[in-house]
Amino acid sequence: MLTMSIVKTPNTVSYLVGCRNSVGTNAMKAKKNAPERGARSLKELAKGQIWKLPDSHIEILEIGKRLTHYRHFRTLDAKRVPIQLTGIQTIQAYLKTNKAVLIQQRPQAR
Repeated sequence: MLTMSIVKTPNTVSYLVGCRNSVGTNAMKAKKNAPERGARSLKELAKGQIWKLPDSHIEILEIGKRLTHYRHFRTLDAKRVPIQLTGIQTIQAYLKTNKAVLIQQRPQAR
């Protein structure tokens, strides 16, 4: 006997497909598909990135598990720009809605 259920997550759709074996236990396993349409994501945030917005810039300073430290400034040569802290999802949504462009990716230390 074949059973099927659908599990939706924000970026993927998983189908749980299972079959009943001769002993009578139900063996289920997840089968993942490609991300849903329209779930186009922005490039992954990383330490040292500088993003260009229509009227300003954002520099990513640190990335944590859920939060990120960043600077939001008008010009690239601005001095004493305060460091701000917000959720990673929030900053990604802000960059996406303002059509930010990655202009500088600093190399990571080895």
